[in-house]
Amino acid sequence: MNPYDYYANRQEEKEEELSSLKKKSAWISRLRLFIFLLIVGLIYAALKWSFLSWGLWVIIALVLLFLWFIYYHIGLKKLIARVKAHIDLNREEVERLSGCWSPVYGGEDLMPEHHGYARDLDVFGDFSLFEHVNRSPLVRSRQVLAERLLSPADITDLQHLTSAYKALSLDIEWCQQWIVATRLSSDKMDNSQEIADWMSSESFKLPMWLKIISWVSPIFFICLTIGVALNLIHYSVLVYLFVFNLIISGLVAKKLGKVYQLLNDKSQVISEWVNLFYLLAKKKWADPIMSGHLDRHTIQEHTIPRLKQLLRFIELLDAKNNILVSVGLNGLLFYDVHLYTALERWKGKHSNLAKDILHSIADIDVNVAFGVFTFNRPDWVFPSISENFAINAKGLGHPLLNASDSIKSDMDIDGFGRMHIITGSNMSGKSTWLRTVGLNLVLANAGAPVCAHSFQYRPIDIVCSMRISDNLAKGESTFYVELKRLKNILNRLQDGDRLFVILDEILRGTNSKDKLIGSKAFVSQILQYNAAGMVATHDLELGELENDYPSQIQNFSFEVEIKDQQFMFDYKIKHGICKTLNASELMQKMGIKI
Repeated sequence: MNPYDYYANRQEEKEEELSSLKKKSAWISRLRLFIFLLIVGLIYAALKWSFLSWGLWVIIALVLLFLWFIYYHIGLKKLIARVKAHIDLNREEVERLSGCWSPVYGGEDLMPEHHGYARDLDVFGDFSLFEHVNRSPLVRSRQVLAERLLSPADITDLQHLTSAYKALSLDIEWCQQWIVATRLSSDKMDNSQEIADWMSSESFKLPMWLKIISWVSPIFFICLTIGVALNLIHYSVLVYLFVFNLIISGLVAKKLGKVYQLLNDKSQVISEWVNLFYLLAKKKWADPIMSGHLDRHTIQEHTIPRLKQLLRFIELLDAKNNILVSVGLNGLLFYDVHLYTALERWKGKHSNLAKDILHSIADIDVNVAFGVFTFNRPDWVFPSISENFAINAKGLGHPLLNASDSIKSDMDIDGFGRMHIITGSNMSGKSTWLRTVGLNLVLANAGAPVCAHSFQYRPIDIVCSMRISDNLAKGESTFYVELKRLKNILNRLQDGDRLFVILDEILRGTNSKDKLIGSKAFVSQILQYNAAGMVATHDLELGELENDYPSQIQNFSFEVEIKDQQFMFDYKIKHGICKTLNASELMQKMGIKI
């Protein structure tokens, strides 16, 4: 089914379901009110006309029914919230596919200050690649997504990731269930690091004498109780022992109280973890990365039971809130000591559980995001990996543009030490083409599908020099900032890094003569280090390098046609050096006399 139609239909189905649930909720509310009034009336009648003998049982039955309706209504409210989240999610997908969506979070804070391509290729920011892919509200998941977009995965990982994305794209309904579950619990799960820190922290070891007393004293207390019952011992001995036990228990009460405060505050987080892993366990994964990393047996036999055990500990800790229960249990059984010992023993066995869970949830979140991204683009293709470095793409388009606005072109670079020099007039599409190639490489390096009819390549790191601005805080001019960027590229190549270099109008901050000389020198130098890449420029003379390096450099161009003082762009890349420039015509149209 067409993705747009799927989301539109799902939105309509969920809106009908919501309407039905709201009607049911309204009826439940009326019934609860009716039963409450009936209970009050029966109590009044029973007291006034004295038919408590049978009326009491009716009242009890109605009270139980009333309590059941409260419980049922709570579940209904949760279901309504889930259906609303599904409606919002499908509405967002419809808006994304129609190109009428509003930016929410572009991940700008996740972008490293000095990165090879993140700023130049619109990886972060409003309507960026990050925002096109991301579906998660969780901080850790967003960090993992940023990591995948910022560096290429190795070939083995790429194959696993691609397999996972494909598998998830075939079960978009499950993906939506997962996204909704994380969204509804995001405010709780984003505050879960404290649990992981507690689980991995070193435990406070209770002294051996305290452990021995905690087991001996209750047995001794039973023996003394028997002695008191047989009038062999005065009851005051029990009182002294009770007080002694309370004093000894107080040695761990403070530490247990801190643990209780932490776990009680995070109990909802643990419950959400259980719900998410139940959702995972329901699905039988054919894909190796999903079935291996998140094996159903492991989830059902290990992860979920361990989390439930921790929730039971929290329930036992709740008993400390009742002062009478706490005093009684500690005076008789050393409750705090035994509970603290059991909890620390559990923590020692599962010290990495929370970290593993946080890692798994974030990993699945990102896989789901790419799965939805894949489903939404059925006409895109997954790259095939070549034996040696190459980029051979047919029908390559810009990943962030609507399909109707994207002009497709082909791209071929066979091997390292190959450069494309791209000339063209203003607004003809040079920079857009550079980002088209760069962004598709970023997607391919993350194991994702690319906007192309076919795409064969080998993973490679990317470096760019495109968007350069001065740094007033450091007193650095635009030209100096760019020189530093170019120097960094050279340093990496000299260190042996294999790079795909994307340059847009380099050395623009100096005069035309020095710019041309410097550009030729830089391109020649990076070719010596077997760099592959693309250079866009207005300097047609730079294309003369093809004569010096005929087997390494190819000239391409974007042309413009001027008809009736109107600029006609086809945005199609062509072989050769550009034949038409339009800067003077543009200035004249703006009223600048030349």
